[in-house]
Amino acid sequence: RTLLASDDFGQTWHTITTTPWPFDDLATDPYPSDRLFALRGNGEFFCRGDGDTSWTALPRRGPPGDEVGRLFLHPADPNALYAASRWGVSRLSLPAGVCE
Repeated sequence: RTLLASDDFGQTWHTITTTPWPFDDLATDPYPSDRLFALRGNGEFFCRGDGDTSWTALPRRGPPGDEVGRLFLHPADPNALYAASRWGVSRLSLPAGVCE
């Protein structure tokens, strides 16, 4: 459960982060930062801020039993995380100071 990245088109790789659990989707901050957002299959959301080494659980929102399949950040609003599911798309406003 290690997330790797390459800056030279796959010639070399370095570890970005590790997680204690598998994730089903990952969203990266479109701004120049190292913020990551992860979605687990059970609908739990987590984030990791710039320089953080651990993950922070985010509040679960949406209808009970809803299966979220994708996460993405709004390109003009770094605090708006969107979750797509069979019910549509929900905006999850990030609490101030979380994962910055």
